[in-house]
Amino acid sequence: MLITFAMLFSMLPATALAVEGEVETINLSEGSYTIKTAGEYAVSAYNGANTLTVKANATITLAGVNITAAADTSAISIESGSVTLIVDDDSTLIGGDNGAGIYVAEDASVTIQSKNNAKLTAIGNAGADDNSGAAGIGGAYGKGASGKITINGANVEAYGYGIWASGIGSAGGYADDITITNSTVTANGGYYANGTGTKLQSNYGKSDPEGGTAIGGGSKDGAGVGTITITDSAVKAYGGSKAAGIGAMFWNSVKRITISGNSNVTAQGGSSSAGIGTSRAGDSGVSANIVISGG
Repeated sequence: MLITFAMLFSMLPATALAVEGEVETINLSEGSYTIKTAGEYAVSAYNGANTLTVKANATITLAGVNITAAADTSAISIESGSVTLIVDDDSTLIGGDNGAGIYVAEDASVTIQSKNNAKLTAIGNAGADDNSGAAGIGGAYGKGASGKITINGANVEAYGYGIWASGIGSAGGYADDITITNSTVTANGGYYANGTGTKLQSNYGKSDPEGGTAIGGGSKDGAGVGTITITDSAVKAYGGSKAAGIGAMFWNSVKRITISGNSNVTAQGGSSSAGIGTSRAGDSGVSANIVISGG
């Protein structure tokens, strides 16, 4: 009886043993991968150019995942759904020229968390300030609007490069709500250029590069920025040319910026821009509702 039972059991298909809610492992060394089904996923340690695309609600764990994407490609593209990224070991995501480190489509959202203070580094536009641009986390060139971005209990560095590119936020479009809680974050906007973008380079800056915010965004047609909320976090934000550190680029308004709790914030604006707030006003003016309280 025992031998017969063992034989029958061994003949069952593998899927019959699957447990609902189990974690699926993704091995990018086998090629780029697209998540189309809601669930939990773990990306194995990896170094290379293969990328991850997400089109469903998903929780994804990254452990030692280092992607340097090809041109016109983001390292991770969140095209739809509500996605949680859990950083279990230091990981670096570099978008190719025009690509974000983590692209977050306008109608999608991402929440980033860390285990054991593991660091996520996200770099847009191949780390180059040029006539294209992409956020570290958020928008990419040609699809600049960004969805909701939440950083909760995470250690994040995010660097936007190129025109209108935020470190965290949009890259030439509307930036939906950005929330940072109990986290350590460093972010630079496009054309920060190690501080060069904080200084006027031409008469009234008219011919200066059009950079991006460290945290926030906007567009040249004034698409604007939603709410930016920072609570109990250590944040360093350096805006690029013609863009605020935290808030909006030129000709754009911010709905509300709230900094509260035990937060330690350093914010520096680019040329002609506020550290916290906005930048140059267009014909219709710009505004930013700013509330700072607590530590």
